[in-house]
Amino acid sequence: MFGHQNHNTRAVRGANISSYSSVTRTTMLLWMLLLATARAAMGAVVEPVAVLHTWQRSVAGAGAFAAATILTSPMDVVKTRTQASSDDDTSLAVALEMLRQEGVLCFFSGLAPALLMAPAAMVQYTVIDPLRARFPILIAATIAGALSVTIKCPFDFLKTLRQNDPSNRTARDLFTSTFRDAGVTGLWTGYGATLARDMPYHLLKWGVYVQAQALFRAMTGLSAGAQNLLAGAAAGAIG
Repeated sequence: MFGHQNHNTRAVRGANISSYSSVTRTTMLLWMLLLATARAAMGAVVEPVAVLHTWQRSVAGAGAFAAATILTSPMDVVKTRTQASSDDDTSLAVALEMLRQEGVLCFFSGLAPALLMAPAAMVQYTVIDPLRARFPILIAATIAGALSVTIKCPFDFLKTLRQNDPSNRTARDLFTSTFRDAGVTGLWTGYGATLARDMPYHLLKWGVYVQAQALFRAMTGLSAGAQNLLAGAAAGAIG
């Protein structure tokens, strides 16, 4: 009996160590990529590959954000519920319990306020190219990312409340309740944490995007659209 328990304990400990090592390696890789990008980007201003109209950048940003938000909503809801759970249930157990108790639509809780964050993506994608034409990429990404986080923070806050709310109040009810209890500033609760969470991602994403653009620009036979597409895929995969 004790031997079986010791074996399970060692297995769990080994799994935790393996998981920790994997996360550590991934984190180190991301920091190495960010530092390499910073070293290459600080010295020069990189011109965008193709000039897009303002409305084109806005539509592209909003469309990409909306598609990604809808596709990842179930995983985001399960993650939020798992983090808020007092039990040690796995994500799969939490998802199955949600499906059994609340039905399929619960996996899209908070989708409305999440989609309302689209203007933040529109602003970011609209200003990044003009900023890149004036500043090094890390400065441009910092400005664009900070604007995006500032705009989306209230909606991100409401989305999280909606996903964790046991009474299934609407986003409008949560907004009214927050505004009544904490005022306007209450909608920006967690702004500092959101900024600390998102800014490294924005710096890494745009830094990798620019470097990938330079790489694909050197390849013959690729159109400007193909360069942007491949560079965006590379930035999204790493970021």
